[in-house]
Amino acid sequence: MARLASGRTTALTAAEIIDVALRQVDEGGLDKLTMGNIAAELNVSQMALYRHFDSKGHLLRGVLDRVWSEGNQLSEIPSDPVELMVASALAMWSAFARHPQIGVMLGATPEPTPQSMTQAALIEKVMIAAGFDPDHLDRAYMPIATYILGSIALLGSRVAARGAMVRVSPEDAREYILSAEITGGRDVLLAMIPDIDEAEASFERGLRALIGGLLADQSARVEQTG
Repeated sequence: MARLASGRTTALTAAEIIDVALRQVDEGGLDKLTMGNIAAELNVSQMALYRHFDSKGHLLRGVLDRVWSEGNQLSEIPSDPVELMVASALAMWSAFARHPQIGVMLGATPEPTPQSMTQAALIEKVMIAAGFDPDHLDRAYMPIATYILGSIALLGSRVAARGAMVRVSPEDAREYILSAEITGGRDVLLAMIPDIDEAEASFERGLRALIGGLLADQSARVEQTG
């Protein structure tokens, strides 16, 4: 049996490492995350971390999978397939809104795991049930996925940029825009810095419009060829 580090009463687990890594990213960003900082907080050696994750990249994949798993949890499963698509996307958006800086990693090439293949098959099934052409699912999936993942990545990029560049808080900026004498464009300026509730509502409106537009475009193409 492996000897426990001084001050620890339980063996180190992968889940415990991910817990600390996720919190450190939330608080300091991806650039501040190091195996040394994680090891120090857990009161273990860096070698102990590498027994669970062979690299920082491997650990970040585990962190991303954790947030992705959070986003796959639905309290209720809508029976309507379009509503299921919207509810699933909102759950994913909300999970990454809680951990915005993790969202920037969604641009990485997905790994072909059994879990991702199972999820892809489920997405395909729901999209077909929603009315999308099974022979041309890519025409709908790519715009929808780009919208969802791009919106999530935007959350992270805003947080990262705020720490590096912005000298005024979003709250102060909104207050200034609301109180300043502006001849036009106030709504546009406010839309650039929404609060979290407004951002979520805007995301849902855009997604519903996109899905509806794609289905309408598909119907129009069918009529033209028919």
